[in-house]
Amino acid sequence: MDKPWAAFNKSLKAMVFDRMPDQEEFLETEFDSFGQLIKMMSRAVSSEEYLRVVDLIVASFSPESAAAREGVTTDLNAAPFFHFGDLHIDGDLVFYNTFVVTGDLSISGCLVDSYPESSLMVGGNLRARSVFSEGEINVGGKLSCSDVAYIYYNGALVRAELLQARLVIEAGPRIGSPIEGEHVFAHDDYEQGHAEGVNDQLRKILIPSLFNGPDCDPGHLSEKNLLKHLRAGDDVFLP
Repeated sequence: MDKPWAAFNKSLKAMVFDRMPDQEEFLETEFDSFGQLIKMMSRAVSSEEYLRVVDLIVASFSPESAAAREGVTTDLNAAPFFHFGDLHIDGDLVFYNTFVVTGDLSISGCLVDSYPESSLMVGGNLRARSVFSEGEINVGGKLSCSDVAYIYYNGALVRAELLQARLVIEAGPRIGSPIEGEHVFAHDDYEQGHAEGVNDQLRKILIPSLFNGPDCDPGHLSEKNLLKHLRAGDDVFLP
């Protein structure tokens, strides 16, 4: 086993034993690849355990161990992506795989993922202009959007200390964190766009071209149109 992974295992096990003594699988496993580690993390029993494991990994993996990283690629769909420390992405982040950042992740554009292929893990805070998510998102800190957080109805859980956005739409029961926003449409309020009066409320907030798309009933918010405008960097809010 490479020295970085030996040091990683020693550090991780010490913290797991101290903070998560019930996680026997982590205590008994000698990790030698990130792929092995991510597979075990994906089997975590609960969202709280998942986030605690992410936190442990961030704390135990030192910059000196960066040589142990593997699968780093510019093609985000070819292999899992791992980055130690903070990461800024200028533009959109569109991925269909595992994407791990141990520090803060900032995205100047829109974050777009896919279910069931994608899994995003951020040890610190996640900041983006908008998020259009149907995949699994685990953020150790806050998930903040300056514009829109649209959580697609058919997907995995989104977990963070706090989800903040100007507009939050929870199309399905997927958000496992407190929500703050100027306009918040939780699952029970939205009902996949079919709740009484919800589209009337949205038309008072959003530009007309987001409605009446090929994927929705007449007068309803179109997910395809919304994603198209978010990817284009358009201002989707009425003046």
